[in-house]
Amino acid sequence: MSTQNKKSFLIYIGIIAAILIIINVVSRNWFFRWDLTDNKMYSLSVSSKSVIKKSTSAKIKISKYETLSMLLVIIKKSIWR
Repeated sequence: MSTQNKKSFLIYIGIIAAILIIINVVSRNWFFRWDLTDNKMYSLSVSSKSVIKKSTSAKIKISKYETLSMLLVIIKKSIWR
């Protein structure tokens, strides 16, 4: 490989790296996903979207429970308060 080919190859790699870095920085602020499942399993329904729009001033708490027993303990604690 000649010196000119090595230089142009390195310039090409540098340009591609710079483009990827710029795309990465810009995409941090524009996050979105497409739900490509047949039944739109991971999309919000129209009624859920309307509830969220109406309650933008209210705080919404979303919890994830790893097991059913964790959920039952939390429900039991909230009932007995």
